[in-house]
Amino acid sequence: MLLEETGTLAEGDATLGDGSLYDESFFQGQAGQIVKITLESTEFDTYLILKDSSGEHIAINDDGSNSSNAEIVIQLPRDGEYRILANAFDATGRGAYRLTIAPANEADLRLADRQNEADQLLAEGNDLRNRSQFQLALAPYESALNLYQQLNNRYGEAQALNHIGIVNYSLGNYPAALDYYQQSLVISRELGDRATEALTLTNIGIVNDLLGNYPTALDYYQQSLLITRELGDRATEALTLTLNYIGIVNRFLGNYPTALDYYQQSLVITRELGDRAGDAATFNNIGIVNYSLGNYPTALDSYQQSLVITREIGDRATAALTLNNIGLVNRFLGNYPTALDSYQQSLVITREIGDRATEAITLNNIGDLYQAQEQPELAIVFFKDAVNTYETIRTDNRALDQELQDSYTETVVGSYRTLTDLLLEQGRILEAQQVLELLKVEELREFTRASYAGGTLTYDPAEQPVIESHGSLIALGTALAQCDPDCPQILYDQQMALERQYDQTVASFEQTVRQGRANDSVFYDPASLSSDALDLVNAQPGTVLIYPVVLEDRLWLLWTATGGVVGSVEVSVTQAELSRATLRFRELLERQDAQSYAEFKTVSQQLYGWLIAPLQPELEKNAIRHLIFAQDRTTRYLPMAALYDGNQYLLETYTISTVLSAALTDTQSRLGDVASTTALGLGLTRAVTGFSPLPNVAAELTAAIQSEDNTNRGIYPCQIFLDEAFTFEALSQNVRGANILHIATHAEFVPSTQGESYILSGSGDRLTLADIGALDTQFRNLHLVVLSACQTALGGAALDGTEIAGVSAYFLGRNKAKTVMATLWKVDDAGTSLLMQRFYTLLATGQMTKAEALPQAQLSLLKGEANLDNRLTSLGVNRGFALAEAEEPSAGLAHPYYWAPFIVIGNPL
Repeated sequence: MLLEETGTLAEGDATLGDGSLYDESFFQGQAGQIVKITLESTEFDTYLILKDSSGEHIAINDDGSNSSNAEIVIQLPRDGEYRILANAFDATGRGAYRLTIAPANEADLRLADRQNEADQLLAEGNDLRNRSQFQLALAPYESALNLYQQLNNRYGEAQALNHIGIVNYSLGNYPAALDYYQQSLVISRELGDRATEALTLTNIGIVNDLLGNYPTALDYYQQSLLITRELGDRATEALTLTLNYIGIVNRFLGNYPTALDYYQQSLVITRELGDRAGDAATFNNIGIVNYSLGNYPTALDSYQQSLVITREIGDRATAALTLNNIGLVNRFLGNYPTALDSYQQSLVITREIGDRATEAITLNNIGDLYQAQEQPELAIVFFKDAVNTYETIRTDNRALDQELQDSYTETVVGSYRTLTDLLLEQGRILEAQQVLELLKVEELREFTRASYAGGTLTYDPAEQPVIESHGSLIALGTALAQCDPDCPQILYDQQMALERQYDQTVASFEQTVRQGRANDSVFYDPASLSSDALDLVNAQPGTVLIYPVVLEDRLWLLWTATGGVVGSVEVSVTQAELSRATLRFRELLERQDAQSYAEFKTVSQQLYGWLIAPLQPELEKNAIRHLIFAQDRTTRYLPMAALYDGNQYLLETYTISTVLSAALTDTQSRLGDVASTTALGLGLTRAVTGFSPLPNVAAELTAAIQSEDNTNRGIYPCQIFLDEAFTFEALSQNVRGANILHIATHAEFVPSTQGESYILSGSGDRLTLADIGALDTQFRNLHLVVLSACQTALGGAALDGTEIAGVSAYFLGRNKAKTVMATLWKVDDAGTSLLMQRFYTLLATGQMTKAEALPQAQLSLLKGEANLDNRLTSLGVNRGFALAEAEEPSAGLAHPYYWAPFIVIGNPL
């Protein structure tokens, strides 16, 4: 040992220029000698400085590789005396320490060199990240991580993982960010490194915050805040970050005074410490609260303070966000040119640094700006751009837990809805359907965990020049931002020329739009959309596909008919009114008394007035017989067949079916005849724990399926598995060869992503939808899946019906089943059995599609058999069979409660 001593940093010791304390020690060294110098303390953040006898710095090191030690391993350059400064990292450092100098060898030196290399790579990454060069920062961070792992330096590994997480978060790669943060958190907890643990908890909270998962975010922030306050380290990055983000969550929750209080606490600390980046972020957040409260001048002042700082320190990410916020304030103050300029500056930065989230927000705000100026055509262009950017993020989010995917979708869905509304107002119906298709497919993916590759909205020929001209401005703005204010004059000349060109392009675009409206009603028909919807309506003459698009303040009815004819109707009803009526409709269906039935008809007629009556003239004028609904939000809870016009139900006039999404519906095939169709029946008749018996299930299945034990009554040949024989293995081993799958048992499809939805097997086991979904490759031969005696729970007015579409999506899709028949609520066992027997008997005639056979079976309950015979005769069908009766028929089967819940989803043929 060359030197070993202890000491204490205390008031009165010498200080460096930053106010930090140090003690000085000396030792004699020889040229070429390798030594290891270590400074240890449990009371302050250690820092070592090595100088030669002339005072020249030879080496420095803090505790970057170890939370309690600063260490230097060096080969001394010359003979003579060396000076060592045992220093605290900052001015607050006080306490005892131990300083040692020991001989080392070349292996120690090589190890130290690799450690220094890793530390330098980490510092290089930090420098690039602080200048918002996120993509460039990844390479040095990943190289540092690799070195730390080779050196088994767990502390350095945790730091590198954390920084890589921050870069991914900044690029909108949220699944990757969470993965790196979680790895860092595990290591910091293993090491007992509370400071890094606190910072990582805050970072995890930030990602949850951006994904709209506010309660979870707040929980992580509170955990971080507790640790930092226990440590008593006001300088920690985690503390100021956490205070800011707790403020942000409170702002989202509308707790503005609480949010401001947290921001002010953060500002006090950042100013004390000279933390300019923290000042900028906090001023920005204070501005957002004042903006939310309508204090626009105060908000602008805060934003301007933030912008000045971010530009001084080169924090381009925060500058982009602040410019976007400045644009928002100016938009609400009516300063539209100033707002647009701020948005353009923000886009320059976000596209250069790869900040997709802020880019999408800014594009959305530009669209909103044009909408406020009553330039809907231009607004649509930028809302499309925003939606396309969101789609890239949503596609990446597939790696996240389902709950996080759902909450993120809720944070961005407004852009899709606004774009849909604008397109409808412009009469651009097919494009509105395309946006709605993106939402529908995404909603299914959210509920079912189905694969989804994302989508892209296209620009029509008139819009493309606007996008290209705008893109040129952005590219030039990027170049200007890199050299301003010292750019060559030619760049500024190009900017003015491009701005004039952009203005001319916009003017030309608006003129083209006006001419297009005047001369061509389908001017905006993008070929990329029309095929899905038109294939559906062209599959059967006299068919109309109807999209009820539920917006917060109105309802749009979009329709597509044979030959590419499209139309739309705006209905003056709010989403809240529609939801309340739908909920009341369902509540009244549960009651059988005369008073409730009368009120049910009133509510049903109100819904008919909103959803059907506006289209009635077109439907009657064009002799429409088949209605296909792609239902939206709470309208999914409505059995459209039970809508009442004051004299009769919709069932009595049209055949009705439902599709989840035009893009997911296969219309290329039809169920074969009885001889070429095989069926698989699974059912539960007996009582199992917690569930009542279903005594009519046996009759239901034997009337439909002709098994070896049922050769006299059944229709479609194959197998039946009842009670104990109905197992998951029976399903998985036999479904591959079936064309019809009929499951008659208790089942419940609930509005949740936690796995509560289930189908009850004959042994009483709950088969989850995940179990069913695992069989999707075995469903390719299925043409029809019947889910009988099931129910879909209606839990409250806030639900949007996604779960109804979700259960069907486990069976439906390309290379899976073509059609699902399901029930919207649990119905009478005897009534269900009777309806199912009649449905299969009608379908087996070969003269009806599935969508035609179901309403005829429903009418046999509503009107009785004589009416059914008349209906069949009018359709040219000779009955030629006896309708089976239920073993214990229920009274009042004409009530919609018994026949209305059955819906056909998917291919109606």
